[in-house]
Amino acid sequence: MADLTASPNPIIDEARFIELLERVLLAVYILETVRNEQGEITDFIFTYVNQTGAQQLNMSREQMVGQRLCELLPINRTGGFFDKYKQAVESGQAFEEQYYIPEGYRSAGWWYHQVVPMRDGVAIGRRDITAAKEAEEAQIQQAALQAALEKETDLSRFKSEMMRRISHEFRTPLTRIGLAGDMLERYFEQMSREQVSERIRSIREGIAQLEAMLGALSLAVTGLEITREDEMLETLDLRQFCLDLVERYWDKHLKNQSLIVDAPAPTMMTTNRRLLELVLVNLISNAIKFSPLGSDIRVTITQSEDRVKITICDSGIGILPDDLPHVFKPFYRGRNFDEIPGIGVGLTIVQNALIQLGGTIHIESEPERGTTVEVILFQ
Repeated sequence: MADLTASPNPIIDEARFIELLERVLLAVYILETVRNEQGEITDFIFTYVNQTGAQQLNMSREQMVGQRLCELLPINRTGGFFDKYKQAVESGQAFEEQYYIPEGYRSAGWWYHQVVPMRDGVAIGRRDITAAKEAEEAQIQQAALQAALEKETDLSRFKSEMMRRISHEFRTPLTRIGLAGDMLERYFEQMSREQVSERIRSIREGIAQLEAMLGALSLAVTGLEITREDEMLETLDLRQFCLDLVERYWDKHLKNQSLIVDAPAPTMMTTNRRLLELVLVNLISNAIKFSPLGSDIRVTITQSEDRVKITICDSGIGILPDDLPHVFKPFYRGRNFDEIPGIGVGLTIVQNALIQLGGTIHIESEPERGTTVEVILFQ
């Protein structure tokens, strides 16, 4: 009596499997190894190709089944596919990948295939992804175009804002020069010597202010030009150096503020005078400019074996958190700085100078509480 629980006929199973492969839209190729006398894999033979697989290669199944892979389609050897199929057989590891077939070969375009080792060969499932790749590339190009457009828009806005700010800053000294010149032209004969001297002094101060702004713009835009003078080092007493700067730049211009230099005497360091002056003048000027009347600005100098730390601390308006990462960019100004004069290049100059000095800068700030700038100079 027949055993009704016995497994179905494997021939029937294989027939059903082949029927299933014929119905799928995926191209299917089954390859069997070709080996030499030493047992090395030298090629593969097509043992099965479904209708979709033949159509993808613009061939009939009769043209493919029984043929050697690399003889029928040489790109499989030159393009490295044979080596990958061989490795899959020898390692027993399946793999999948996307790849591109150039123009001039059968089925040019983008493809995805999954390669699975089976018996002494591989089964390959392949599908055309050219349309998806083209859509992806179009999306990437569109995103790049949009990014370029936004960058151009931001740049245009930045240029307009920069020119507006520069024009505004230049207007003050130009107005001073113009008014003083007009007074001299109209009333020179009626003026006393002191009045004439005052107008001339006003013109000179306006010119000096313009020269300072032009110099700052040049330093920010083109960077620091390293001259022979910049390569010359000298030993400075940093405490006395700071006190001299205070007397030269700020003693007569403080807005009822106190500028305190706290440093041991002497604090000696070998450095470049001009570059260090650029750093300190810009940092202290910022602290004064952004601090209220009656406040203290403190410059603290400490020294260890291998470095000097200069800290400038104020209780001014501070820097907004979103602005802090951008403060070293040329012409960048915080959103809470609008009512305060300036063109936004001071910290750019500081950073450029510190690069030449081999130093570092770190800024901590809290809106409406103040800013602390820490400069490290290595000895």
